Amino acid sequence: MSPEFRAELVPYTTQVSYSTDEIDYSIIDQVEEDYQVSIDRTVINSGMIALVFRGTQKTEDGTNRDIILKLKRRNIEAEIQRGCESTRFIFNLVTYCYPRNIFLRVLRPFIENLEDIIEQCDFEREISNCRQAKEDFSDLDFIKIPTIFNRFTAGTEFILMERIKGPHTLPAETSDEDRLRYFGYFTKFVSYAFISNSIQHTDLHGGNMIFMPSGLGIIDYGMALQASDECHEIMLNIGEIIKNQALVSDIDYIKVFKYMFIPVLDEAEIHDPVRFRTICQNICRQLTANVEFDHLHVADHLEDMSSELNQPITLHSEMYKILLSSSMMGGLVATLGPRREALSNRVHAVELEANNFAFAAIM
Repeated sequence: MSPEFRAELVPYTTQVSYSTDEIDYSIIDQVEEDYQVSIDRTVINSGMIALVFRGTQKTEDGTNRDIILKLKRRNIEAEIQRGCESTRFIFNLVTYCYPRNIFLRVLRPFIENLEDIIEQCDFEREISNCRQAKEDFSDLDFIKIPTIFNRFTAGTEFILMERIKGPHTLPAETSDEDRLRYFGYFTKFVSYAFISNSIQHTDLHGGNMIFMPSGLGIIDYGMALQASDECHEIMLNIGEIIKNQALVSDIDYIKVFKYMFIPVLDEAEIHDPVRFRTICQNICRQLTANVEFDHLHVADHLEDMSSELNQPITLHSEMYKILLSSSMMGGLVATLGPRREALSNRVHAVELEANNFAFAAIM
């Protein structure tokens, strides 16, 4: 999709329909009393899981601080669970009738990872993720993570946080130089997260990014991921490949990427190293270029490998989540980047600078 069309779609990520029956006003009243805040009852954003309200809070010096209240929709967990179960049932029924349908095979990764949607209902986890992100990225002065004000998080139905001011999309008249500047902020943030093994956002669409004069605001860590040591090692190797593309042909994929799969692959079980190398190269390229995630292509190779090894082989859940996140970020980069072909070399230079910045920051 074109950058312009992607920008047009951004508002729909925060404008899901809702009814007033889904708003638990008693929670808003309690938050106002417990935290000495004033909440405007007008919904400013409506996501699939939560509704967002704007408010103010008196600070110790007597000034008003702008805040955001993210309130979970009433009974949303049960609704999401019921929807996921229905979706799985319908999908399995249709695929039983049409087992080789290409479109259905592309959808299977989404069906297999519906639990990612349910995870977003866990506000305790989201608060913990956001606080960890604020700590992890504290050294990046161009990245702003909102401060969370919740005193108690167990079983909470709301998140009270600092409001970050700014638009979710760059105005059409934004200059190419400013687009490059924001693109640099974004790529440095992503590279730093991958290489330092900071918490991964994994849901970086336009609705979760705010453009400020001094940098980027990053919100909504409901789907965040803390990668395992094994997956982090894979990401470090990806970073090295970005620095030197010649490594794509030289790397020992069996040794480096065996933890990318479930079960972990034993070198002795891999009878066709060429096929394994092909799978890893295809996946690796998804993480080193701004391209769409062609899961069908990867799925075909995984089916071949499963057949050869006489056991089902799947992508590690963390790697799958990172791949989808990478694909999503590729789309966001298309929106951020300058539109003139003459600047394409500068875009690549910014990406390399971001990668080098991340390596230098953790050394």
